[in-house]
Amino acid sequence: MDCKDLTMDYMVDRKGVGSEMLVRLILILPVAALLLGAGCGTPGVSSDRRERLVPVPVRSVDEGDYLDDPVLCLEAAKLGQAQAQYVLAQMFRYGRKLPRNDHQAALWFRRAAEQGVGHAQYNLGVMLQKGEGVEQDDAEAAEWLVKAAEQGVWQAYPLVGAVYALGRGVERNDAEAVRWYERAAEREDHESQAALGWLYLKGEGVAHDVDRGLRLLQTAARAGNAAAQYNLGILYASVGSVQRDPVKAYGWLALAAESGLEKAAETADKLLGSLEDTAAAEARAHLDDLRAQIRARPRE
Repeated sequence: MDCKDLTMDYMVDRKGVGSEMLVRLILILPVAALLLGAGCGTPGVSSDRRERLVPVPVRSVDEGDYLDDPVLCLEAAKLGQAQAQYVLAQMFRYGRKLPRNDHQAALWFRRAAEQGVGHAQYNLGVMLQKGEGVEQDDAEAAEWLVKAAEQGVWQAYPLVGAVYALGRGVERNDAEAVRWYERAAEREDHESQAALGWLYLKGEGVAHDVDRGLRLLQTAARAGNAAAQYNLGILYASVGSVQRDPVKAYGWLALAAESGLEKAAETADKLLGSLEDTAAAEARAHLDDLRAQIRARPRE
């Protein structure tokens, strides 16, 4: 059998890629790898099409005439072009122009990640952390997420902060958690603002700063973050570094309950039941004010 026979399944209708064609493409990969070492040339890439497989900058995801074509993208990926590998992984990951396949997505994200594509490193880290398409591995996930964050992939910042805060796959390091949460908070990541605010209030990994902690929690809470709303409620309901204020406490706890945090509902009801009529009325009015403030916020 000659090379033409072995690579025939690459020649397909360009109008669409169905599941049958995908199976052919996947099955041909081992054969193609053998052919590359057998002197048959580049499998499935005719000379006129090979000229179109031009590398594009990693940040230019929408550029390059092969990036929306699964067949050309596969061919470019097999040639080792990192951007094509990354885009092919996205196609498999999100079912865009190819049937969704997490195993194939992880495989191609890994190949692009190994070539230094930051967003591929981030996606591979997420899949390793969740055990999607690959065996779950917190240590390797942390390694790739840190690499992505160090390249400026901002989506990785909050995950790296959490990795260090929880000691998930790495040794716990509150100072590193603060560093990455700070970078994420600057980009208005509300979960990071909530986590960072709590670290400032506790003085873990950073100097104890009640005012800074409260500002961060309030920013996240007004953006609708349930954890921040709940923590503010607990702070105002307790005796500690923040002056106790049951009216404010009820407002934030009730909001957290409305945001879906079940444990906040019971706490809010108990607190409201402990207040005298006048204070209870003030608490309900405060809740209405908070709702109005949140509704008035521009949508992100």
